[in-house]
Amino acid sequence: MLERPLEMAVLGDSVLWGSGLEDEQKLWTLVRQWLEEHGESVRVRVLAHSLAVVEPDPVKDAVAPVWGEVRYRYPSITYQALEDPRLGDDPEAIGLVLVDGGINDLGPLNLVNPLRSPRWVREQAAEHCGRKMRNLLLGLLTRLPEAQVVVTGYFPILSAQTWFVRALPFRSLRRRLVELSETWAEASDAWLRWAVDQANLHGSGSRVLYAPVTFRPEHCYGAPNAHVWSLWEALTDRTPVGQRRRCECRRRKPWDLICPIDRAFHPNDKGARAYADAVIHALARVASAAR
Repeated sequence: MLERPLEMAVLGDSVLWGSGLEDEQKLWTLVRQWLEEHGESVRVRVLAHSLAVVEPDPVKDAVAPVWGEVRYRYPSITYQALEDPRLGDDPEAIGLVLVDGGINDLGPLNLVNPLRSPRWVREQAAEHCGRKMRNLLLGLLTRLPEAQVVVTGYFPILSAQTWFVRALPFRSLRRRLVELSETWAEASDAWLRWAVDQANLHGSGSRVLYAPVTFRPEHCYGAPNAHVWSLWEALTDRTPVGQRRRCECRRRKPWDLICPIDRAFHPNDKGARAYADAVIHALARVASAAR
């Protein structure tokens, strides 16, 4: 009798979808390859998509999903986790879930808006990465009683090594932009950890793991060793993914100027590798403890 493959579900936004990347470069592919190298047969169900929010909407969540590279807020991540039929009708079959969420509820452009304050960013992180993510995780643990869940974190978008930040003439403006990104990385990390702890406290055992990703200043947008795509790379993208994205955006969202260049500011192949390493590290710790 053949052993049933491990079913891995990928829920969340563009980071877990892997915007701008070919499938073989995406973090969930790298995690799948690691699992297969360790004797698992893995089948992946990807529900994550670009621009997905945590906050559900009963009407908009019911709209059929499209290709994940195209920016749509819905189906929400909460719907993906708690109701989406693509997870299948056998909840006990799902053995591993990768999930993220929160940045699109806040609005990424707010993190490069100097009119926003670090306090506002912390408050938003508490709501979207804290309370909403906790509720999502509690529901997910109930729906998928056998699944190990790994929550991935976020990264600072800009740093003092970002070329255009360094070029700004006003020190106060440079400081504010870097502070917003640093505050987001720190606050989202703290609240996602809290959500994971709360889910484990009120759930069963320690089925939820947190996988923080480390992007140092030189890894941020426009820095010397950037782990995210640049705007120029998005504008000049001639990959099959980029060509299909532009075609789909013209057809589905011709009014959305960001859609054709949505590769920008997302993890590139080095960033995806860093994310995969974080997930693998979390899973390896659990496997080691179980021995």
